[in-house]
Amino acid sequence: MTAPSSPRVGDLVWHVHHNVLCEPLTEPFRTRVAYIKREKPASEVPTRLRLMKPMRGKLPELVEAIAESDKARAEWVKAYAEWEAYAELVKAYAELAKALRHPSVFALHAKECPNCSWNGTSIFGEK
Repeated sequence: MTAPSSPRVGDLVWHVHHNVLCEPLTEPFRTRVAYIKREKPASEVPTRLRLMKPMRGKLPELVEAIAESDKARAEWVKAYAEWEAYAELVKAYAELAKALRHPSVFALHAKECPNCSWNGTSIFGEK
């Protein structure tokens, strides 16, 4: 099963999972085989390993669909990374806002800005 001609990550393979006809490998073939041998019921192992094999035929519509899926996944990964960066920024601003309300900030302000009209929200006495 794990001969040099084993499918590679991204290749289409029949029956990687029992409820999916075919799909691109998302992990090395050997890893999937080892997982099946280790985790699946012994009575299922021979059938799973016999049926899990590379798709030999070339279907242009599948190649195109996979390319589109890969493109969409790459865009999602980029968007997620940007969202995570935004979430980190929001967290950092929250920490900054908390730090700016620390009593030491108010004490330093009182020392450095005597006779200041700051009321906690404005220098013009508004609330």
